[in-house]
Amino acid sequence: RSPALERRLDAGTSESWEAVQALRALGPAAEAVVPALRARVRGDDPDRASPALTVLGATGGVLPEDLPHLMRWLEHERIGPAAVEVLGRLGPAAAPAVPRLVETALASDIPGAVIPALVRMGPPGHEGLLQVLAHENAWVRQSLLEAVVREGPPLTPELVRLAEKALAEGGRVGARGTWILAGLDPAPALSVDAILATLRLCAEPMDRRVAALA
Repeated sequence: RSPALERRLDAGTSESWEAVQALRALGPAAEAVVPALRARVRGDDPDRASPALTVLGATGGVLPEDLPHLMRWLEHERIGPAAVEVLGRLGPAAAPAVPRLVETALASDIPGAVIPALVRMGPPGHEGLLQVLAHENAWVRQSLLEAVVREGPPLTPELVRLAEKALAEGGRVGARGTWILAGLDPAPALSVDAILATLRLCAEPMDRRVAALA
């Protein structure tokens, strides 16, 4: 533990914020402070847990045994979003959190960090993305697919199903499904329906295809 670090994080709004921003900028290079941050997450004080979660979202270093504490903070209105980002760092080990994250995403038109977190959780999270693709807001569906492209996760059967489901919808969502397929390595074998959906998308007039990609 670092008494100096503890003092900086607890020193008051301005100084604490500066310390948090500096540690986030260091990212994984700030590994030495991770044990002290994890100790704060395991505690019960949201004012101490909040800066710790914010930093851990950038540094990583959380372990599977931290999951119950992260799940607890996930339900906290103020610091829940920071807990979401840290959960994404756990990868597939955060699978128990997937149903709650899916519920959160479906209930909001601005899912924020939830979708990137699901992308980083591997197959369990990708299964959750399939459920979120049923969101009634087309913008959320597009954002979901764009997040998959940005993150560039390894190929999973769930991602292939996600892209095929997007292609079946067509339009802007379908266009983003093609982006996913183009980025998967190795390229997956598509179903006949997905191939036909791709052909339909490519057969649309150029102005409609450009609009779909906007």
